[in-house]
Amino acid sequence: MPGAVFEEFETRIRPYLRRILDGEVLRGINLRLNDKVYRWNLAPMEVNGEVHSIIGQGQDITTLIQAEKQSRKAQRSAEASAQAKADFLAKMSHEIRTPLNGILGITQLLQSSVQSDRDKELVDILYQSGEHLLSVLNDVLDFSRIEQGKFNIEVSTFVLKDVISTVSNVYNPICKSKGIELILKTDVPAGLLSVQTKLA
Repeated sequence: MPGAVFEEFETRIRPYLRRILDGEVLRGINLRLNDKVYRWNLAPMEVNGEVHSIIGQGQDITTLIQAEKQSRKAQRSAEASAQAKADFLAKMSHEIRTPLNGILGITQLLQSSVQSDRDKELVDILYQSGEHLLSVLNDVLDFSRIEQGKFNIEVSTFVLKDVISTVSNVYNPICKSKGIELILKTDVPAGLLSVQTKLA
């Protein structure tokens, strides 16, 4: 060890040596010398109740320290990215939800004003499609909540027939336009305890 480096080491290690002379055992002391970091474990050797000498173990942990720094940097970057994603999804949710709620509101007004059964059916399909889109939007936000560990599942009782009817009303016109027959059957009791939007 070059003289200048040794003198620097001696200056930095001396306060710890004084503590060892008082009978302490020190572990995990990190000392930086030039561009290297060394971790020291120091313990006293006692003879007849007095410290006779000091045992020291030093290890070059420069690579480990650099790896820890890179790991913390990567973690901070990942956390910042996750937060930016969550902020973006929250903002987009608000931007999409506002006009969608307007569409659902107008559709509800139409439901009470249309006269013919066919028009009522079409307006109902429009409303159910809007609700389904709102459910999809909530699902997108759920992925963000899962990543943040904030996702909660809330179950409730609902009528399965209503869910099946919604699916039928939304997809039947699409299937007919493609020449496909859509058949929905179920033997599940009317009352069901689950997450309706996830099931739909």
